[in-house]
Amino acid sequence: MRPPKRVSSTRWIVVGVVLLLLVLFRAPLVQWFSIGSPGGAVPAHPQHMSTQPSHSFGPAQLAALREAFTATEELRLALSLDQVEPLGPAAGRVRAGLDALGDVAAPEEVDAMLRRVAISAQAIGEATSAPAARVPYAELSEALFQLAQIDPRLQEGWQVFFCPMAEGFPKWFQGSEQIENPYMGQAMLACGSASDWVEEDVAAAPLPSGDEVAHYTCPMHPSVRQPNEGTCPICNMDLTPVTHEDLRTGDVFVDSIRRQRIGVRTQTATKRQLTRSIRAVGQVAWDEGRVQDVTARVDGWVEDLRVTRTGDPVAKGATLLRFYSPDLLATQRELLAAPPGGRLATSARERLRLWGMSSWAIDDMLASGEPHQRVSIPSPMAGVVIDKQVNAGAHVAAGALLFRIADPDHVWVEADIFEQDMPHVTPGQTVQVALPHAPTQERAGVVAYVYPALDAGARTGRVRIELDNADGALRPGMLAHLNFEVALGEQLAVPSDAVIHTGPRRLVFVDKGEGRLRPVEVHIGPRAGDWIIVEDGIVEGDVVVTSGAFLLAAESRIRSATDHWEAHDEAQ
Repeated sequence: MRPPKRVSSTRWIVVGVVLLLLVLFRAPLVQWFSIGSPGGAVPAHPQHMSTQPSHSFGPAQLAALREAFTATEELRLALSLDQVEPLGPAAGRVRAGLDALGDVAAPEEVDAMLRRVAISAQAIGEATSAPAARVPYAELSEALFQLAQIDPRLQEGWQVFFCPMAEGFPKWFQGSEQIENPYMGQAMLACGSASDWVEEDVAAAPLPSGDEVAHYTCPMHPSVRQPNEGTCPICNMDLTPVTHEDLRTGDVFVDSIRRQRIGVRTQTATKRQLTRSIRAVGQVAWDEGRVQDVTARVDGWVEDLRVTRTGDPVAKGATLLRFYSPDLLATQRELLAAPPGGRLATSARERLRLWGMSSWAIDDMLASGEPHQRVSIPSPMAGVVIDKQVNAGAHVAAGALLFRIADPDHVWVEADIFEQDMPHVTPGQTVQVALPHAPTQERAGVVAYVYPALDAGARTGRVRIELDNADGALRPGMLAHLNFEVALGEQLAVPSDAVIHTGPRRLVFVDKGEGRLRPVEVHIGPRAGDWIIVEDGIVEGDVVVTSGAFLLAAESRIRSATDHWEAHDEAQ
């Protein structure tokens, strides 16, 4: 009786070992039998078997497709970094993997998927920007997801994620477990959640509502993001929810306590009468319309110089110098010898007058019957000698400059105005002029002329102001401070600190109530002191942030990267 018992015991041991092996190697055995079965690979979700064709790729074909998947991961990485240069080579490797498939004997649906992969890869390789490449990348991902459902072996080693904000096919696969969104790039790199390979669920997945919480963050440390409620690991404060609407709009939630801590202040945008002050520095110059030159009209020698120094004042008609000229002496003798009233006398008298001899000097010469040895040259105007080019005993030729005289009672101030201020400066406009040594003693001037050309290097235009200078306080060469007051009328304006400059865009934070602050793009006009005119974007009565806006901008950039912050597509 004992031998049969030993055989029975051995049989049970063998059965136990077999069962243990079946339990330990259940998954590989199932996959092995499924691959070899006529029906092809068993999909990961049997409920979708009816929507997918049946096909099993051979070892070489499977390796080629895996190379295409690896190259697609390179495309994903480049798009997540907003890079364009790696797209062409990686797309080429995707197509190379498809070329390695050769002539695949597969259902028509599988051939269509492979053709779609090739077309999408070519479009990605030809894209000139990351945003332009994301559309064909979504089509490429969708086709590869379909291939991965046909043969689940293609799913090995990949993590699947889903982005509710992506346009088109919103899924992607990647090798790491940390989300790196290729559809949003650096703008919203961590946007997304874990998903699976089932494509039908992707199409049916509804977009999240605006009130649905996307993640939780710390008010003091917005870089902290957690999927659930809790406390901040840095400061131990309670985390606040961030909804999908916040992600789209860039809203920032700041309670009253935190507003006091970071110094956030608000003000209502209203219309007000604005005046723009344009300040410039000018230089005093002689009025060119009140400057005259005294020149020699005939050759001669200076024998009696009456004005000997530059800067001497002179009266109108005062003798500047007396000089001897052989031509003048000969013409006087000709006039004395000619019959009175005749043609010769008239011609000689006219020559004397044109050479600078006054009419009373000619009449005096005729009355005395003797020519004048020396002829006086009078000052043509009252003023100041600003240039003296002659000395006593000098020989002067016809046309030589002797003196330059200017009227000091009227001067110019010429100033350079920045290009953006030029439209606000017009002829006839009043301007206040002050001297550096007496800044409070202003005098009124008038813009006489706006020069038509600009300095290409300094980007400034020149204006001329005319001023009375009876007291002689304005001396040519002095600097003068100019102040133009330009009335802009009633305009909607906000404090200048409320406007944030982000490249080509201008933003203000509008208080939406309940602690919610939203960045709004505005179009601004000229600046008037501490105010900036807002032409579009907000309306009268909106409450805007006037202090602490840059801190809010930094937080809004971290919480979301909406189109408010950078024209990403245009920049690419």
